[in-house]
Amino acid sequence: MNWKVITWYIGVSLLLVAALMTVSGVIACLTPGDESRIPLLFSAFLTIIVGGYPILFVRRGRHKLTFQEGNSIVVGAWLMACLFGMFPFLFYGREFTPINALFESISGFTTTGASILNDIEALPRGLQFWRIATAWVGGVGIVTLFSMITAGADKSTLSGAEISTVAREPFAGDRSTSFANRMFLTYIALTVVTFFALKLTGMGWFDAATNAMSACSTCGFCTRNTSIAFYANPAAEVVLTFAMLAAGIHFGILFLAFLKGRPKYIWKSETIKVFLSLVVLAIAAVTVDLMVNGQYHSFGEALRDASFQIASISTTTGFATQDTTLWPPLIRRHQDRPRHPGRQGHLPESRPHREPAPGPGGPGRWPDALG
Repeated sequence: MNWKVITWYIGVSLLLVAALMTVSGVIACLTPGDESRIPLLFSAFLTIIVGGYPILFVRRGRHKLTFQEGNSIVVGAWLMACLFGMFPFLFYGREFTPINALFESISGFTTTGASILNDIEALPRGLQFWRIATAWVGGVGIVTLFSMITAGADKSTLSGAEISTVAREPFAGDRSTSFANRMFLTYIALTVVTFFALKLTGMGWFDAATNAMSACSTCGFCTRNTSIAFYANPAAEVVLTFAMLAAGIHFGILFLAFLKGRPKYIWKSETIKVFLSLVVLAIAAVTVDLMVNGQYHSFGEALRDASFQIASISTTTGFATQDTTLWPPLIRRHQDRPRHPGRQGHLPESRPHREPAPGPGGPGRWPDALG
């Protein structure tokens, strides 16, 4: 293997991480009293130095990447992103010990959504954005993201190493580069559409951006302790329900269906048909269960809450609008895994319907099968 080439590409991935740190630092600088500006900008500076060194001083030559080298770049880029991604948390301090900082970074980049935080809202805005930015990058794949700036055979090798053959199967005749471009374009479009839709519901710019990024990555990080329940905004819940379900569907098929104007492709995938059919059946069953057990007096409200929770659970996002520990056993059977702060599947205080509760919580992830 050509370690010079591998090091060069890992350096590129670190520069991408540094760019996101810088954006987060700028947000911190624009927020009065934000104490995360120095940790973020200093972390960006260190990451630029380490990532820039191989770019400037390592000659990769005209070597064509092998598949083995592509796999090494993917593994190395993810490990280094998680390692350097902990620096803003570590330099900020407070509850972020080295282990806690690393945990938060890995949870974001892998879109796991678990958190060590007890009070998410106490986190400065810049650090909140960085936390969710790690999840957004993890949602599409860091190597896929920086492979957009490469060209030729290397781009095909990198995207082929990170994107599984199962994901590319519906497009077996296409090149890996073409499929990677489709994935990235669809991911950007879905995030932007969700952002503007949330803004139209009355959500603020920062919350609309972070919730759109979190929903489209199916991570479930939120800037509020009580997740989406904080907003008490039915319109935003409907938007996020559709965003989560869309993020759980094959991006290549979404590209053909909506960006290429061929909706029939949605129903050509047996996996998607089964997935959506099970989601609809689960929503219907939970809605009926809620009404029969007297949990709700309004069918519309029961349907909305059931739809949101089922979409959140089935896509492993983990957003929450209700304390589902108070719901009948039918829904609780699907939520018997350990709860984690910041990724919500239930809200910890008992409340009958939509009053805010003071503490966070959330389910563990189910395996991603579609997105």
